[in-house]
Amino acid sequence: MRGRLGQLGFGMHLAVSGGTSARLRAGLTAVGVGLGVMLLLGATAVPHIVDARSAREDARTPVFGDSGGNGLRWLATDTEFHGHEIGGVTIQPSDARSPRPPGLARFPGPGQMIVSPALAQLLRAPGAVELERRLDASVIGTIADAGLTGPRELRFYRGSSQLAARGVLADVVAFGAAHSQDPTVPVLKLLIVMMIVGLLLPVGVFVATASRFGSEDRDRRLAALRLVGADRLATARIAAGESLLGALAGLILGGLLFLALRPVTGHISIAGIDVFSADVQPVPALAALVVVLVPACAVLATLIGMRRVVVEPLGVTRRGEGSSRKLAWRLIAPVLGFLILATFLGNGHGVESTAGQLESAAGVVLVLIGVSTLLPWLVENVVRRAPDGPLPYLLAIRRLRSDDGTAGRVVGAIGLAVAGAIALQMLFSSAQTAGQNSLRVGALSGITQITAQVRSSDGAAAAAARLRAAAGVVQVIAVAEISPASGAFVAVASCATIAEISEAAGRCRNGDSFITDGASLRAGALIKMAPGIRARVPGGSRELTLTALGAELFTARLLLTPAAAARQHLEATGLTALASVRPGASGDPLRDAAAELDPLADVSEVLPVVTDNLLVTLRHILFAGAFVVLLTIGASLLVSAAEQLRERRSLLPVLAAFGTRRSTMAWAMLWQAAVPVALGLALAIALGTALGALLMKIVSLPISFDWSAIALTVASGAAVIVAVTAATVPMLWRTMDPRGLREE
Repeated sequence: MRGRLGQLGFGMHLAVSGGTSARLRAGLTAVGVGLGVMLLLGATAVPHIVDARSAREDARTPVFGDSGGNGLRWLATDTEFHGHEIGGVTIQPSDARSPRPPGLARFPGPGQMIVSPALAQLLRAPGAVELERRLDASVIGTIADAGLTGPRELRFYRGSSQLAARGVLADVVAFGAAHSQDPTVPVLKLLIVMMIVGLLLPVGVFVATASRFGSEDRDRRLAALRLVGADRLATARIAAGESLLGALAGLILGGLLFLALRPVTGHISIAGIDVFSADVQPVPALAALVVVLVPACAVLATLIGMRRVVVEPLGVTRRGEGSSRKLAWRLIAPVLGFLILATFLGNGHGVESTAGQLESAAGVVLVLIGVSTLLPWLVENVVRRAPDGPLPYLLAIRRLRSDDGTAGRVVGAIGLAVAGAIALQMLFSSAQTAGQNSLRVGALSGITQITAQVRSSDGAAAAAARLRAAAGVVQVIAVAEISPASGAFVAVASCATIAEISEAAGRCRNGDSFITDGASLRAGALIKMAPGIRARVPGGSRELTLTALGAELFTARLLLTPAAAARQHLEATGLTALASVRPGASGDPLRDAAAELDPLADVSEVLPVVTDNLLVTLRHILFAGAFVVLLTIGASLLVSAAEQLRERRSLLPVLAAFGTRRSTMAWAMLWQAAVPVALGLALAIALGTALGALLMKIVSLPISFDWSAIALTVASGAAVIVAVTAATVPMLWRTMDPRGLREE
């Protein structure tokens, strides 16, 4: 054991003392590995980021109860402005002893509000006059970090003296309730597992590839070692020692890059995801795992690569392929992965358990690894049978034929990321489509719900007319509500409105009344409402079945036409409306109109499924993660391309001296990158769509293909390769300078 460690140490020594070439190779390896380590360390900080955000979310979640007169009246008044979602709460403290939300140094008074720093910046921006008018309060302070989930969160607390008069009964006695989440939906469990696996696996693949950079100078050193008596195993360990030094240097470089970029995380937002810099702290156990696995991966990758290298005292040769690469063993990983995932068919809830999550993660890993194992075989067989073409194309094909699978391994990281992203996009799209199809009313799309206070039935009619007049509004269904009591609700609606929210109202005339299905009301029953206000269920009231959306949004149990309400002298005190906004139109005019009617009006988009917000958040995380992964892989591929050009620094000047044009070699480099990339993306599409279809079957979702998202994902992967090729052209031209022959 001591001898083996000594050989690794001697290899590290050669990497330092082996001249400029050896040190440059170690530096390139360090840069490639360092970029991967930086991203891996960022991934190890995700659990702490999630825990910190959840802790702040829990700390500000109100606990409702009987305060004994010292509570805090609480009314959620979220809004949206130019596509920005703004979380807001209107509060009214009973006295100074009322519980204060985290992040607030004092309570805002009526007409005042305390906002997050990001919202304060938005209010100062040009064109924010509409938002200021809608919020109708002056800013007196900012919310501290303890009351925010992220530095760019848009949130406000607005003071009011009207909540008690409006009958708002939400009485907050403390803060710190556990934030409600839905841990039982199988699709969400599977999405989270797939995101973690799909985003990190490509990084691990490239760390292994970066540690296998080789050079002619290293080959000469290894041959010299064989000449002085080192056996083949010792030579392989010494070569692994050289890679180990680069990996260790990359580990340090990655740690330094992580620390340098950590303060920047608080100032950027990718796909709507932002974090406090203080939250970006790697979990010690996971960080230690990275520190151990990265050097081990470098050593193992080099030892595996050295199996195909014959080091003799008189030189180094690389074994060519006597026959084509075998396909059978390369199919083991993807087939086994599909078989593991197939065990969840008909039992989608199995992914909720810890064992199920580990098993599903293993299945996803094996399927995605199939991209890396199958791509070298696919590239080799395609380039062997490639037809003739122009000179740059022939040079690229010739280079790929003599390549030892490096192109397939390097492009494999891109293929992994694309395959995982395609499967995730399909799963997201199917989940959201299924939710949208589950609740559909007529031709309404882009439905928004408005709840506002009015003074009379005439005021309700005028309010509905004002909402209909807002720019971009196509249709409004409005119901005037009477004060509730004992769980029963009375509402006033026209026959036209009743027909829109019910399945079969039958013949309706002004003066009729209806009892909604499931309501325990009978004709002649007296409904006690606000003090001095009572309603009686008219005789002849017919039963009415509401549509799914009507039952979800309209809580009325007794529906009266205007004439029936007038006979009992009932006046509306509230308005609930559904508004349909024209596709592509902004919803801001509708929100402004609602704020004019009632500054405390609640305006919210109708979510098709309960988990829609979480799906959107996960999709944002996917976009952010995929962007960072592709950016990191692109930077690492640039390092790999620089290493390949350095290896050919003696060949390219010779070609230039014989008259080869630089443009010819540039196009050859593009072809050399394009062929493996095209094959890798085709393979990624095949495995990604198959994986996505299987995952949708597991969670009982309809199989659908979001071709636009797939095209965007594939285009992103291809763009990375094109950008890397373009960035290497200047290096190519410098390397082709014939004056480089003086060094030979």
